[in-house]
Amino acid sequence: MPYSLYTSKSEVENCYYSGFYCADTNELYSINDGRIIIEENIRQKCIYNYSMKVNKDSLLFVQFMNKFYATCMVKTNPKFNKECHDSVVVELNMPQSELDKCYEDSFLCKIDIIKI
Repeated sequence: MPYSLYTSKSEVENCYYSGFYCADTNELYSINDGRIIIEENIRQKCIYNYSMKVNKDSLLFVQFMNKFYATCMVKTNPKFNKECHDSVVVELNMPQSELDKCYEDSFLCKIDIIKI
């Protein structure tokens, strides 16, 4: 949704890059900032890509997701944050620096990565 079409402050606050990445809040898990959801989704995309690169399948990604939901998405005490995410990455012996680079690269503007 282009920035000019936003109708409320909450829509702007739940997005990155003028609407390129957006997410709604999640009251079930007490997540009141859509950007937190976007950040985790991008981190999970990086784990999926890593899993496909290393194992040529999504097994490691599935293992991560199962562990992440069991550890970080407990309804009585959700810890939907980078710290909990990172603890699962460490537990599964995934390369933190490679995943962090993938995450950071996800926020580069396409113009930034095109070599002129």
